[in-house]
Order: sequence, then structure tokens, then C-alpha cells
Amino acid sequence: MQTKDSLIRKLYRTRLVSETIYSHLFLHLFFLKKELEPLFSVLDIGCGDNSPLRYCKVARSVGVDIFEPAVQESRKRGIHDNYIIADAAKLEFKDRSFDVVVLFEVLEHLNKEEGRMLLEKAEKWAVKKVIISCPNGYSSQPERYGNPYQAHRCGWDIEEITTHGYLPYGMVGLRWKPGRFLFFPLAFWVFWVVISVALQKLTYRHPKLAFEICYVKNLA
Repeated sequence: MQTKDSLIRKLYRTRLVSETIYSHLFLHLFFLKKELEPLFSVLDIGCGDNSPLRYCKVARSVGVDIFEPAVQESRKRGIHDNYIIADAAKLEFKDRSFDVVVLFEVLEHLNKEEGRMLLEKAEKWAVKKVIISCPNGYSSQPERYGNPYQAHRCGWDIEEITTHGYLPYGMVGLRWKPGRFLFFPLAFWVFWVVISVALQKLTYRHPKLAFEICYVKNLA
């Protein structure tokens, strides 16, 4: 069931905090570099305007996004070799077209059925592995930065994905939120975010505690 987000989850999704976590700590980049090899070809679904793949050495990459301004910005940065502007739920490729398929923060923007179908297709398109990231459970988010596709439409529990053979790794600090302390000032919540992210090493190995999870399914 989708429930209203607490203040701590909203803080996680602010531009300041998300840029600090994703751009400065490079959690996604760290994970990708561990999973990718220079000779891999990669399909980056939902690539956005600043995919962490820009810092990874791969043989070839194709970026896909439904939001044209994001694709234009990504193209300016020269992140991918080729681009496709398309709805992820309607993508079609030949089987085994890429070594790796990446879906970072994509599933929560589709409905559940679209997400399940996309995962099934991604596993056919990939030769070696599929890499996913999404919030741990439902996390509400409206449209952001003028992009209507940024709204979250569903949530994924860890068991829904691991039952399909994916290995989970916790990201972005703690999922737990001290809701009973809502009367505390903003400084308290900022402090809590810092402490939460500082425990990244713990949540990495104990993903059920994490705010977000990266998953890998090895196919080869």
C-alpha cells in the first residue's frame, strides 16, 4: 500500500541532498564501476541528463529516455554513443543486443505491470547482467525540474525483485525514519540524513535497512 512520505524521505529527494549523495559520493558510480568492464556494451534505460555512465569506460553505450530535454543535455555532455527518445515500457530490441542493461531509478516511474514486462525484456536483451536501482518500497515523488515523467507511480519491495534472481545491495543510507520526532527543527533532520548516509557501509550489506537498493542479476 502506498503511504504518505515522512519528512525524512522528502529531504532525501530535495535537489541539495540528492545532488550531494549522488554527485559527490558517487554511490551509483561506485556500484557501476564494480559491475562493468571496459569491453561491455551497455543499454542505459532512463538515462536522464547526467547518467553515472559518463564516468565509466565501456565499449559502447546507448541512452534511452522519454524526456527529450534530458536526452539533449546528455548528448551535449557526450555521455552515450547513441540515443533513443522513447517510452521505456514500449522499447523493443533483439535478444542479446547488449552485454549489460541498466535501469537506474526507472521502475518506480512505471506502473507495476509495465515494470515487470520491462524487466523480462531487459533480461532477454542482456547477455551478461541486468543492473537496477530503485527506492526500497514506495517513496512518493511529484513531477520535478519540469519533467512530468519524474513522478513515482509505484514502489518495489526487496522480495519482489530478489525472487527473480537479483542480488540486492543497500544504497543512500538508512530507510528508517524517526517519525515520532517530527517536532524537531530542520537541523535535526539534516543531521539525521548525514548520519544515515554515513552508515552506507552497513546498509550496503544489509539492504533491507537501506533507503534505496541496487540489484544485479548475472545471466552469464
